[in-house]
Amino acid sequence: MRFYHEPVTVPEQPLGLGYRSTKIYLPDETVSPLVKPDTQVKVVDLQH
Repeated sequence: MRFYHEPVTVPEQPLGLGYRSTKIYLPDETVSPLVKPDTQVKVVDLQH
């Protein structure tokens, strides 16, 4: 899973937008939904 945050203007991109940072989560890692930050979900459980 790839997480993009901190949107910025990037004139050389086709739509002029990009992100300052990205984070890649591996299948064995966990993430927390914004609406329930105390909950952890395994990335592998989110994949099809």
